[in-house]
Amino acid sequence: MDSAILIHLEAGRCTSGVAEEEIHVWARDCFQSQHYMRRSDKDYRYYCLVCDSRFELVSALFQHIETPACDATYRGPLAGLRKYVKMKTSQVAKDVQDSSEEQ
Repeated sequence: MDSAILIHLEAGRCTSGVAEEEIHVWARDCFQSQHYMRRSDKDYRYYCLVCDSRFELVSALFQHIETPACDATYRGPLAGLRKYVKMKTSQVAKDVQDSSEEQ
């Protein structure tokens, strides 16, 4: 569920204007980022805290957590990231709705 929203936004075709780079900024700005980001790895910014798999996109990390690929869950630092991303996507959705109501 959570990964689907991010895939939509990262594709860059959402009417909100949010795209991949903004999602990276959200992930970086989350206070838990030092736990799931590797700033030194330019190809794979994110990694699983359980199995150390690496991912280019936040949506890919979320997809990994949402499948039985490993024992990773939305707990600890990833719960913080999930909560932060939900807050940001809710703000975007509200802004889009407000904008459409003004027109």
